[in-house]
Amino acid sequence: MRRDKIGFIFQFFNLRPSLSCMQNVSLPLHLKGLPKRETTARATTACAITIWAAPEWRVHLYDGHNSPPLFTFQKPQPLTVDVERYYPQMRMYGAEAAYFTSTTTTEDEYGLYVVQVERQAGEWFFIGGYAGQVVTEHPSVFDFAADRRLTRAFLGRPGYTIDANRSVVLKTAIRQNGQGEWAKLEYSPAFGAHWRATAAFTLIRGDESDFLGQYRRNSHAMLALRYSF
Repeated sequence: MRRDKIGFIFQFFNLRPSLSCMQNVSLPLHLKGLPKRETTARATTACAITIWAAPEWRVHLYDGHNSPPLFTFQKPQPLTVDVERYYPQMRMYGAEAAYFTSTTTTEDEYGLYVVQVERQAGEWFFIGGYAGQVVTEHPSVFDFAADRRLTRAFLGRPGYTIDANRSVVLKTAIRQNGQGEWAKLEYSPAFGAHWRATAAFTLIRGDESDFLGQYRRNSHAMLALRYSF
């Protein structure tokens, strides 16, 4: 009924990132059971348009609180410790690069930026870049910041679309100083019109002083099966 009679307007595009434009258009026709020749012909007609590249720019403003809390410690008596937790003020200005400032005197002030390239050739696609940070004020006594754990790292996401039902994706994050590495390999096949399986293996390595390295014992494998109505 939903596939043949009723149209839906979604808040998101609901496209599979591992599939090409042609395959995303062909997928509902394939699920409908149309012959491959008709599916290819209709998808080719729908995709026979000229797509012009255009710059994209976003501007953001956030004025509120940072999610990781700070702690203050007081010792009113020798054998008791009074711990107070509070959320520091934070203001963010930015787009593809952002600067974070705070009226809380014990909170860091810093800038974050991302440099990214994307490329698709046939059934292959690649997304890669660098996530960097520049700390301008560092009054915090902690060297580790939970909200900036993947900065100063090279990020990559290559993938290959085997066919309309199968894809392979590799996600990676490598610290610029080489002290932390994270990689996740995923293989996702579909079975029929409703079932999809995902097999994944995550490898984590690094020095114990690095955020990624702290999870070096957490390498694991995963197998998931999903049913869509």
